[in-house]
Amino acid sequence: MSIITSTHDWIAGDTAWIADGIAETWDLDHVTVSVLDDTVDAIVVVDVDGLPYAITRVLRPGRISVTAIESEVAWMTALGADDVVRVPRVLTTRTGTAVGVLDGPRNTRWSAVSIRYEPLIAAPPAPGSGRATLAALGGLAGALHEHARRWQPPAWFRRPSLEVLDLAGPTSGIDWEALPLSSSAQNLLGTAQEEALDRVSWAAEPSGLVHGDLRDAVVIGEEPLLRSFDCRWTWWEQDLAGSMSGLEDKISAPSLAKAWLEAYEGELDLRLAGALVMLRRLALLSHDPALAEGTLDVATRYLGSPTWLFD
Repeated sequence: MSIITSTHDWIAGDTAWIADGIAETWDLDHVTVSVLDDTVDAIVVVDVDGLPYAITRVLRPGRISVTAIESEVAWMTALGADDVVRVPRVLTTRTGTAVGVLDGPRNTRWSAVSIRYEPLIAAPPAPGSGRATLAALGGLAGALHEHARRWQPPAWFRRPSLEVLDLAGPTSGIDWEALPLSSSAQNLLGTAQEEALDRVSWAAEPSGLVHGDLRDAVVIGEEPLLRSFDCRWTWWEQDLAGSMSGLEDKISAPSLAKAWLEAYEGELDLRLAGALVMLRRLALLSHDPALAEGTLDVATRYLGSPTWLFD
């Protein structure tokens, strides 16, 4: 079976096989699909008889095992069943499974998960950047962590671990060093990265079941909605770093972090949290050179005090 490295090349302009596969797997008639996103996986809106019915994530072959996808669903389902947060409804296949397998081009097989269509998931609002939003994310992170500490995953549960080597280095996919920055900027960012990695390396083993990207995954409203259900084993502090993603260079960043922590109402290692925020910012920079000036400011503050966000 071919290993697909680019979802876009296979999805763009050719969705008939996706529609046919979804129709067969979920036992639906008169199915059409429209692509919402195809940068990593293909996210499609499924219409039945011209009306939106589901949102389906179609994962390229070889990216993640069926068991790992089923584990995501198990975690999200538990959160909903225990009234921790509102979650999408997963639609089971005609055989009763959470994950379907679609036959794709060139004899490839693509795993897929469908959830009931919701407008808030199909077109989520841009993440807020005020204290109220960060407080909502901090409160939700606290509830998720409390649930994870007492939840007993099924024996077959499998999710990846995010560890030190995933935060920087040749296998991490993070390569801000390749950007056309001055030597002084490279040195400043390199020093900040080394300091942050050193702090992370001294931390306890990552053992928390953490979402990690709450800022982009949660629709804030009267009842927060967790619209994506990725999770991994890592440090609890990673949810704070994810919640601050893209906000690290704002003048209000310490106030936002304080709002998050006050709502979280739990104990965290603030030096580790600061290090993870720094590394997260460098990861963002590696994908967006326009963030260079703000990242230099964050690095300067971090080297001045590893807990500058919380002082």
